Amino acid sequence: MIRPLSAERTFTGRSSVGVKREVLSYWHQNQNSLGLSLKQFLEQCRQSQDGRTVTFRRPW
Repeated sequence: MIRPLSAERTFTGRSSVGVKREVLSYWHQNQNSLGLSLKQFLEQCRQSQDGRTVTFRRPW
């Protein structure tokens, strides 16, 4: 079963490195359904000040 991708996705990790790894893994697994290059995907991501949370908002 394919789940629809939500308009916003939040990633959290123990460190900034861990959360970045999770973000890249998500993009890699969903790049076809997202229809975004890595650059376009990262342009839609916002990192919190502590670096342990990243929020991705779909551009549409």
